Amino acid sequence: MDFGRCDTPVPASNCPTLIKPNSTQPNNQMSPKPFPSPGPPSPLFPRLASQRLFGRASRSPKSRVCPCCSEIAVSACDIFVSCPAKLARNVMPSVEIVGKESISAVGDPEMRRDGLRVAFEAWNFCNEVGKEAPGMGSPRAADCFDLSNDSQNHKVTEADNKLGVGKAFPGLSPKSLNNSDLYAVEKELYLGSLCEVADTPKPWHFWMVMLKNGNYDTKSGLCPENGKMVPPFNPGRFPCYGDGCMNQPLLYHQQTSISGNGTMRGGFNGTYELGSDISDGINGISYFEVLWEKKVGVGSWVFSHKLKTSKLYPWLMLYLRADATKGFSGGYHYDTRGMLKTLPESPNFKVRVTLDVKKGGGPKSQFYLIDMGSCWKNNGAPCDGDVLTDAQELVQLLPHPIWNEYGYPTKQGDGWVGDARTWELDVGGLSSRLYFYQDPGSPPARRIWTSLDMGTEIFVSDKDEVAEWTLMSSFPLHLTGGARVLPKPFIPSPERGIVNLSREHPKIISRLPYSPIGADLDKLRNHS
Repeated sequence: MDFGRCDTPVPASNCPTLIKPNSTQPNNQMSPKPFPSPGPPSPLFPRLASQRLFGRASRSPKSRVCPCCSEIAVSACDIFVSCPAKLARNVMPSVEIVGKESISAVGDPEMRRDGLRVAFEAWNFCNEVGKEAPGMGSPRAADCFDLSNDSQNHKVTEADNKLGVGKAFPGLSPKSLNNSDLYAVEKELYLGSLCEVADTPKPWHFWMVMLKNGNYDTKSGLCPENGKMVPPFNPGRFPCYGDGCMNQPLLYHQQTSISGNGTMRGGFNGTYELGSDISDGINGISYFEVLWEKKVGVGSWVFSHKLKTSKLYPWLMLYLRADATKGFSGGYHYDTRGMLKTLPESPNFKVRVTLDVKKGGGPKSQFYLIDMGSCWKNNGAPCDGDVLTDAQELVQLLPHPIWNEYGYPTKQGDGWVGDARTWELDVGGLSSRLYFYQDPGSPPARRIWTSLDMGTEIFVSDKDEVAEWTLMSSFPLHLTGGARVLPKPFIPSPERGIVNLSREHPKIISRLPYSPIGADLDKLRNHS
């Protein structure tokens, strides 16, 4: 996770590993370092399965980026935001007064609503569509229904899910009709309108399953740099088997149905190998699967996830997101639809989720216990889409005893394979203490989070790897009243399990779900 507020930046002498970024190109002032290659264990990317749960957050731009992605899958989770009687925004350490009441920030608290709302999105390496897969339509889909007397009223048809470039739908602008990237943006808004649930303080839409292909054809010139297209360059370490490696997947949808015993089941699955047939098995090909199940009127939805890499697709990511219901969500440059009817703000929110990791995904897998995204400028102002001033930082937290106070993993193996548990994460409190650069003298940025997700990223696997995990029922979480005294910020330190990816490892950007708008492709070329 990567957050932090510090009105008074820590002097460089007190933080020798932190390099002050340029205000307009935060990654370009780093001393050159080679692009880290998969290899022996390191504090940043552990190679032992018992080290695989991470926390991460990012302040990221909303405009078009170079490498990008993020998120995982979800089951029953809930985010509760306290109602503060007073919120102090002075220099840290600060006192936060937390009210006695709490409300859920998500539209479907604890995922108990029988009428499910879930959607699917897929991205290429540039956070765009590029080219639709044959016969699949635009890579956006949804499964939304209401339940009455054990009868389902589906809001989205398969014809809606198969909509692709050249096919009109209500509200589609003429400029987007034949543009695959813009078409997907507007298709998400259209699906959101079909799934929308009226609520207070605002309507909400769906949980979002996000899938991303990490292949990048550097000779294609497809990914922009600072909002502008760049010429082709040598591949380096970016995976790509040749023309077409950045394709969208074959997507199959099992619309949610009810069995005779009252169990509801549905799911999305598919593969990136366009000529394959998953009914023949998945040996030698990539595969993704998200299945959901719930008994009518009982408990919460259980989401089960599976992600498999292949020789042609060694870098894949799968997440379940809770995004803002309107406006820009973390890392995106367009209007999205989602589940967060109330945007959580640090330090006044917590997350409770039950996670069961079945298979870890091999030595290159990184599972984010929670990943958060927001966007603000170095001067503390909210991002506005200006690629020259919308900065990004990425901070990753590894298991360490220092996180015990906030409910996060404290040692290797916590919550990993064979250790299913319910996590009560004080995300708001911790996010208030993580250091984020701001210009000296600038007012502290409000830490308002427009995206939260969980899931895994299998980075350039050496062989076919499989990750499997389940998110299941969570329980109500109530915040008690009283003052919260937040000590000084945590400073990035590998010894403490805190790594500032964008500063200490500027070339690591291509390994992360979110990528900085100021991604320095020249350095990626020269040091790959």
